[in-house]
Amino acid sequence: MYEQTQYPLRVYYSGVWTETVLHTENKKLCQVEVDEHGCACDTEENVNKICGCCGIDEAIPFGGDANTPPSVNDKTWIYYCNSKMDWFSTQCGNYPYGMNPHCNNIYNISELGNRLIFPHNFGFDKVMIRYYADINLNDLQIPFMAVDTFVMGLKWWDKKYSNNPKDLQLASAFGRQYALMKFGLLKELNKYRIEELGKIFTPPKYIPSNILSRRGLLFGYGWDNNSY
Repeated sequence: MYEQTQYPLRVYYSGVWTETVLHTENKKLCQVEVDEHGCACDTEENVNKICGCCGIDEAIPFGGDANTPPSVNDKTWIYYCNSKMDWFSTQCGNYPYGMNPHCNNIYNISELGNRLIFPHNFGFDKVMIRYYADINLNDLQIPFMAVDTFVMGLKWWDKKYSNNPKDLQLASAFGRQYALMKFGLLKELNKYRIEELGKIFTPPKYIPSNILSRRGLLFGYGWDNNSY
């Protein structure tokens, strides 16, 4: 895992500034395990290494419910998450309202698709990239708590294109049941507390501006009004 930084670098010849070039600096953060194709393996060890590089050295308390922490000493906790990667769940590029006028909250992808292009006044220090790849049906894995919903979806799919009126009636019943089960599963998989909801809509961010805001307490002094 590398951190790549590009910045203008002055070139001197005999003590005289002759030109300015775009310098690229690569910093190795950690070595992760890869497969035969050179792709990072989805292992607990790799996740821990990446978390350590990003400053997350201690596990976030997990368990309990929305009102009861896993331990009486825990003040902040997560009572449901699929993996440690959910710790990086701040989403960028959305909810521009409330942003300081000197700050941009969006980024672009280069034409080759291999670089992120940030504005000079981007409101965050880091972003996390997730890659979603297609897999073969033989390798498809269904979470245990989603098995019932998945099976009901298969039953609905099996009957919905039939020309038999009885099958179409079954498809209608299966479809209604499938919709209800999907909504229930969605709520079960997306539990979060009020504090987490607040950070989804207004994630902490620093406003990189050399000009302090003159609009009073509405935007603060160099910090976004929604910063923590």
